[in-house]
Amino acid sequence: MMPSYYGNSVESNGVSYTAFIFSMILIIGAIVAIYLLFENDIKTKSGTIGKTGSQGIPGERGPQGKDGPQGKDGPQGKDGPQGKDGPQGERGPQGERGPQGKDGPQGKDGPQGERGPQGKDGPQGIPGAGNYESTTDFKLGNGLNINRGAIGAGRALVYDNNAILTMNFNNDYTGGIRLNGEGGMLFRGGNPSFDNADELKLRSRNTPGVDIVNANLFNGPYQLNLIGMDGNKCVDVGQNNGWGAFDCNTNDWQKFYYNPITGALFNKQKKQCLDTNGDPNSSNWKWNTCNNTKYQSFKRWNDNLQAYGGADCADVGNAKFHAGCGANNNNQQVQFTYAG
Repeated sequence: MMPSYYGNSVESNGVSYTAFIFSMILIIGAIVAIYLLFENDIKTKSGTIGKTGSQGIPGERGPQGKDGPQGKDGPQGKDGPQGKDGPQGERGPQGERGPQGKDGPQGKDGPQGERGPQGKDGPQGIPGAGNYESTTDFKLGNGLNINRGAIGAGRALVYDNNAILTMNFNNDYTGGIRLNGEGGMLFRGGNPSFDNADELKLRSRNTPGVDIVNANLFNGPYQLNLIGMDGNKCVDVGQNNGWGAFDCNTNDWQKFYYNPITGALFNKQKKQCLDTNGDPNSSNWKWNTCNNTKYQSFKRWNDNLQAYGGADCADVGNAKFHAGCGANNNNQQVQFTYAG
């Protein structure tokens, strides 16, 4: 009788034994399959990376390789800094003369020449219209048929009220009056007076229409400094009640204007005229509102300014503003500058 496995008896017949053998084969195949799968799984999985081994001995250097192909040109480099100038070259030969240049502007007129000899007398003029001893108006030009500008009644000279000879009565000649005096002009008599703004215009002969002086008569055409103390000090209206010696400078406190026609001495800072205060020889002179009287009139005496009707001159070193005129008195020097 066959032994019994797993509680089953092995029959002696072929069927039961064959079944046993087949079962064992299946069990062994399953075990082999499980082993192979387990072994394959171990081989396919990566393990942890081990430490790097020590450096091996380097091999010998290989032979020089062949040169590679020529590379492409790189971009253009920037310009370097400017080099220093070279030494001066030798002067070249003289060039040919260029063409004639254009005429320059007209030069200024030269100084007035001397007066020429007296010319011959002209032809006899046309007799006048009549005797003017018995008339008050001398009329000129209003009956002519030529056009020299519009005029009114043409009263050139008029025997006016208060025994005054009036020129260009009522401004009949609208263009004004021109006085030519190449040899000079002399005004005599009392103090001149002017209406309204008291303006006098002196016009340039060389530049028609341009005023040399166009200002208040008291602000005359001569600018001057009153110099004293041997030329080191000037009259300054900001010192000693309007008349003191101070270092000469160009400010308005020391800027004076003198009008030879009216005789007025005008200070630009005070905008007043020097006044002899009624007595040019004894009173204290002062600065006063310009009034065009004889007490504000002075004349040139050598290089000094002498009061009208008196014997004294403006004096830098005197508290009264004046002292007796002396040609060698250093405190009475006047430096005139034409302001036109």
